[in-house]
Amino acid sequence: MFSFEIYGRDGKLEINGLGGSYGIESLTFYRMLPGMGPPETTRWEFPFADRSWDTEIVEFIAAIREERQPMGDAAEALGNMSVIERLYQGDWG
Repeated sequence: MFSFEIYGRDGKLEINGLGGSYGIESLTFYRMLPGMGPPETTRWEFPFADRSWDTEIVEFIAAIREERQPMGDAAEALGNMSVIERLYQGDWG
Protein backbone atom coordinates (compact mmCIF):
# COMPACT_ATOMS: atom_id res chain seq x y z
CA MET A 1 0.00 0.00 0.00
CA PHE A 2 1.19 3.51 -0.81
CA SER A 3 -0.60 6.43 0.85
CA PHE A 4 0.49 10.03 1.30
CA GLU A 5 -1.65 12.66 3.03
CA ILE A 6 -1.25 16.43 3.16
CA TYR A 7 -3.34 18.31 5.71
CA GLY A 8 -4.25 21.98 5.64
CA ARG A 9 -6.57 24.31 7.48
CA ASP A 10 -9.39 23.94 4.95
CA GLY A 11 -8.87 20.45 3.62
CA LYS A 12 -6.76 17.41 2.99
CA LEU A 13 -5.17 15.78 -0.06
CA GLU A 14 -4.79 12.02 -0.10
CA ILE A 15 -2.55 10.38 -2.70
CA ASN A 16 -2.80 6.61 -3.07
CA GLY A 17 -1.23 3.93 -5.22
CA LEU A 18 1.80 3.95 -7.46
CA GLY A 19 0.35 1.77 -10.18
CA GLY A 20 1.20 -1.91 -10.55
CA SER A 21 1.06 -3.84 -7.28
CA TYR A 22 0.55 -0.62 -5.30
CA GLY A 23 -2.91 -0.11 -6.79
CA ILE A 24 -4.48 2.44 -9.10
CA GLU A 25 -3.05 5.91 -8.62
CA SER A 26 -5.59 8.33 -7.18
CA LEU A 27 -5.88 11.81 -5.73
CA THR A 28 -8.68 12.65 -3.31
CA PHE A 29 -9.47 16.18 -2.12
CA TYR A 30 -11.41 16.52 1.12
CA ARG A 31 -12.76 20.06 1.55
CA MET A 32 -13.64 20.77 5.16
CA LEU A 33 -16.95 22.56 5.63
CA PRO A 34 -17.41 25.49 8.04
CA GLY A 35 -20.01 23.54 10.04
CA MET A 36 -17.74 20.49 10.20
CA GLY A 37 -19.39 17.15 9.52
CA PRO A 38 -18.37 15.00 6.55
CA PRO A 39 -16.18 16.94 4.09
CA GLU A 40 -16.96 17.50 0.43
CA THR A 41 -14.96 14.84 -1.38
CA THR A 42 -13.63 14.82 -4.93
CA ARG A 43 -11.63 11.86 -6.21
CA TRP A 44 -9.63 11.45 -9.41
CA GLU A 45 -8.24 8.10 -10.55
CA PHE A 46 -5.35 7.59 -12.95
CA PRO A 47 -5.58 3.97 -14.13
CA PHE A 48 -3.19 4.35 -17.06
CA ALA A 49 0.59 4.32 -17.08
CA ASP A 50 2.25 7.71 -16.57
CA ARG A 51 3.91 8.62 -19.86
CA SER A 52 4.76 12.22 -18.92
CA TRP A 53 8.51 11.60 -18.59
CA ASP A 54 8.60 9.80 -21.96
CA THR A 55 6.73 12.68 -23.61
CA GLU A 56 9.02 15.31 -22.08
CA ILE A 57 12.27 13.57 -23.04
CA VAL A 58 11.05 12.95 -26.62
CA GLU A 59 10.22 16.68 -26.94
CA PHE A 60 13.58 17.68 -25.42
CA ILE A 61 15.55 15.48 -27.84
CA ALA A 62 13.48 16.73 -30.80
CA ALA A 63 14.22 20.34 -29.81
CA ILE A 64 17.96 19.60 -29.76
CA ARG A 65 17.86 17.87 -33.16
CA GLU A 66 15.74 20.66 -34.67
CA GLU A 67 17.88 23.37 -33.02
CA ARG A 68 14.90 25.06 -31.36
CA GLN A 69 13.66 25.84 -27.89
CA PRO A 70 11.68 23.04 -26.19
CA MET A 71 7.93 23.57 -25.88
CA GLY A 72 6.82 25.41 -22.75
CA ASP A 73 8.33 28.53 -21.30
CA ALA A 74 8.55 30.66 -18.18
CA ALA A 75 5.16 32.27 -18.90
CA GLU A 76 3.52 28.83 -18.90
CA ALA A 77 5.26 27.95 -15.63
CA LEU A 78 4.11 31.27 -14.15
CA GLY A 79 0.54 30.46 -15.19
CA ASN A 80 0.78 27.17 -13.31
CA MET A 81 2.11 28.97 -10.25
CA SER A 82 -0.82 31.41 -10.36
CA VAL A 83 -3.21 28.46 -10.05
CA ILE A 84 -1.30 27.28 -6.98
CA GLU A 85 -1.38 30.81 -5.53
CA ARG A 86 -5.17 30.93 -5.96
CA LEU A 87 -5.46 27.64 -4.08
CA TYR A 88 -3.34 29.06 -1.24
CA GLN A 89 -5.72 32.03 -1.11
CA GLY A 90 -8.71 29.67 -0.78
CA ASP A 91 -10.06 30.24 -4.31
CA TRP A 92 -11.25 26.69 -5.09
CA GLY A 93 -13.43 27.72 -8.02
